[in-house]
Amino acid sequence: MRALLSCGTRSVIDAVFDPVSTDELDQARYLAHSMRAGMLLLADRNYAAAGQIATLAARGHIY
Repeated sequence: MRALLSCGTRSVIDAVFDPVSTDELDQARYLAHSMRAGMLLLADRNYAAAGQIATLAARGHIY
C-alpha cells in the first residue's frame, strides 16, 4: 500500500493497494496522477526514481 497524504490536513488524497509483487515505482506513478501543481512532495530517499522526479518537476509538482 502507498498513499498520498496532505501534510496540512492529514487527509488521504489517494491510495493504492496492490500485491506485494507490485513495484513501488509503479504505485508512485499511479499516485502521481492525483497530484496537482503547487503540491509539495515529500518522498522516501530510497526511491530510485530520477525519471519519475523529473516528470513531476516538469508538471510543476516539485520546486
